Amino acid sequence: MFTQVTKPQVTVTVNNIMAGCGQGTNCDYETSSAMTPKVTAFSISGAAMTITISQATPAVAVDHTLLDITYAEQKCVPASWSGLSIVCNLVKNSDDSNRIVAGDHLPIVHYKAVGYLEYDSALTATAVLPTVSSLSANNGSPNGGHDVDIIGTNFPFALGTNGTNSLTVTVGGAAAKIVSYDNQKINILTPAKGSNAVGVDLIVTSNGKSVT
Repeated sequence: MFTQVTKPQVTVTVNNIMAGCGQGTNCDYETSSAMTPKVTAFSISGAAMTITISQATPAVAVDHTLLDITYAEQKCVPASWSGLSIVCNLVKNSDDSNRIVAGDHLPIVHYKAVGYLEYDSALTATAVLPTVSSLSANNGSPNGGHDVDIIGTNFPFALGTNGTNSLTVTVGGAAAKIVSYDNQKINILTPAKGSNAVGVDLIVTSNGKSVT
């Protein structure tokens, strides 16, 4: 900008040339916690998540059509609202389980008219655990290499390069090779465990949450 300003400005630079703010044009942009609604509470019952938000200062009406909500890496589709309470529906798998991933999660509410909502200081994340419902096999060679499918829920869709998602499987304390995975199935090759190992634990750990 080519005029003296005291507030943060929106600047546009093209080919290393900064655009000027036109005369009479306000290019100020400031952030304010007071003007940003906060998520104060949330609860989940089945696929329905209820979110309560606080009013901003000064009070403004919230246009619910401008809300994007995600939880545990999945969209939550707004279904109804009353005042500052919003109900959205999580996507379900074919077996009626919620299509979400393990970890500690808060709803992420993007209000396009303001930006991402903040969280009340008293709000705590909810722990979502992975589950294992069945294995395609319960015994195999002590030399490892057995192809086994682990069926369950809340496994990652993808592993983030920045550590946002993690997944490990151990058999009797030894790491198994993960061949493939999706939200409800992990395919592994078992590790070598020595001769006639009996009663070994298979542990799935996803985003720091484990199930045996």
